[in-house]
Amino acid sequence: STLTYTRYLKLNKEDRLKKLKEVTYSNIEALEKILRYNIDNNIHFYRMTSNFIPLATHPDVMWDYLKYFKKDLEYIGKLIKDNNLRVDAHPDQFNVINSDRESVVENTLRTLNMQVDLFEAMNYEQGKLVIHIGGAKGGKDIALDRFINYLKNFPKRITDRLFNFKYLVYVNVDDDVTLPKFNAIATYPNLIIILNSPYCLIISIFSVI
Repeated sequence: STLTYTRYLKLNKEDRLKKLKEVTYSNIEALEKILRYNIDNNIHFYRMTSNFIPLATHPDVMWDYLKYFKKDLEYIGKLIKDNNLRVDAHPDQFNVINSDRESVVENTLRTLNMQVDLFEAMNYEQGKLVIHIGGAKGGKDIALDRFINYLKNFPKRITDRLFNFKYLVYVNVDDDVTLPKFNAIATYPNLIIILNSPYCLIISIFSVI
C-alpha cells in the first residue's frame, strides 16, 4: 500500500495519522507474508522498497512511525535473522548521490538515513542499501567526482551499509566504463567484477537494451 502526499493533504487532520498507521500496518503485514512465502519456497533474498513507510521522509510529514511500530519491526527482523534471509533496501530512481542538484542529494541522504533507521529498528545489522551511482551529467569523470565528494560527507551509519557489506553498485552501460576512483575498469556488460577498493567491493554491470 502507499499514500501520496496529495492524498494525505486531502484528509482531515485527525484522519492523517490514522491513515499513515493503517498503510504502514498493511505494508508490515504484506512484508511478513512475502518473507514467509520466501521461507516456504527456499528463497533467501528480498529487496524492500523505499516507500515501505509512507511519507516517512517527506519534509512536511516525517512522522514518528517507530513510536507505533517498533515491536512489529523487531518481529520482522527476528523473522529475517531466524531464517537466514538477506533483505536489502533499494531506494527508488529519484535518489541520486551524484546529482548536480543539492536538493536531490539532501533528499537522498534523508531517504538513506530512514532506511538505516528501519534496519536498526529491526536489529538487523546485515541490511544493505543498494543504490545506483547516478547520472553522467557534465561527463563521466565529473559525475564520478561528484559521487565520491558527496559520499565523503555521508554519515558512517550509511556508508557502512553501502559498501562494507559488498555493496552492489548498478551502472547502466552501452560501452566501456572506466571507474578510476574505484580502482576498476568495467569492460563488458552483464558481468560481476570483484573490486579491491576502499569505496566499493562489488560492481554489477548491466547493459541498456
